Parts: sequence; structure tokens; C-alpha cells
Amino acid sequence: MSDSSKVLRELVRATERHIAALDAEMNNTSTPGRGQRIAALCNALEIEKDRARFAADGLDINFRTGKRRSR
Repeated sequence: MSDSSKVLRELVRATERHIAALDAEMNNTSTPGRGQRIAALCNALEIEKDRARFAADGLDINFRTGKRRSR
């Protein structure tokens, strides 16, 4: 399997997980923390998208520190 196929597969899986979590959260009763949980899920999905984009460009970024990792 090529690197790009692997990255795409991981992005699809992450997207499916986040959409399922968002759907579950949307079905919960509205509470003060609900908006924060939805925002956190959206942010996590954005990070997964960026990880895939950087990997496709040949970059390996540590998203906790923002620094490039050596390959």
C-alpha cells in the first residue's frame, strides 16, 4: 500500500469516527458543555485533515509541539 493510500485511509477512518461522535452528541440533550464538546470534536477533525494534508506533502508534523519530526 502506498503512503498516500495509507494516509487517505486513515483520514477516512478518522472522519467516520468524528462524524459518528458528532451525530451522537447532536442526539444528546442540550447542556452548557455540549457546545464545547462539539467544538472539540470539530477541532480534532481539523487536526486529522491537516495531518493528512501534511503527510501528502511529505511532511511529518508533531501536532502537539508543532515541530517537524525526522523521517
